This record gives sequence, structure tokens and C-alpha cells, in this order.
Amino acid sequence: MSAPVVHTVVVAGGAGRRLTASAPDPATLPPKPLLSDGAGRRLIDRALAAAPRGGSVVVVGPPMPLPPHVHRVREDPPLSGPAAALAAGVAALGGG
Repeated sequence: MSAPVVHTVVVAGGAGRRLTASAPDPATLPPKPLLSDGAGRRLIDRALAAAPRGGSVVVVGPPMPLPPHVHRVREDPPLSGPAAALAAGVAALGGG
């Protein structure tokens, strides 16, 4: 029996106000998924590295550079919350 294929939806939207509250000018920072962690990796790259191999990967969020195997979609309307983002991601996988 083979292992089931696991697909991944990364919800990568939101303004990131909690992450950027102490910045001198938060408006000049990149979108939340493009912020760097303490080791210099983008938050989106950390999330994608955790995705299981073999399944489809969908990122729901604003335009950003992504690996070629990753499909990006946007919730409608943009910034309408995590439930709408998850629904858009599942729909992009063909499940809704």
C-alpha cells in the first residue's frame, strides 16, 4: 500500500502588523511572506520547506517570487481573512 499524497495550502496574506509594529516605518517593509526570519530566510520559504514532498502546493497571498512548482492564488476579495484564503487554496487544489 502506498502512502497517501498530501497537498499543501499556505495562507500567506495579511498585513503583518504584529510582526512589523516596532519597525520605524512599517509601510516601507515588504509584504509579510517576504519578511526575513532571524537567519535571513523569507517566511514564505520556511513555510514551503515544511511542505511534504509529492503533493501540490498552493500559496494564497499577494504576488511574490515563488518556485516554479508552486501555484499562487488570491482570496476574493483580497484580505478577506484566513477562512476565505483557505477556501481559495482548497478550490485551487480542485477540492471545492
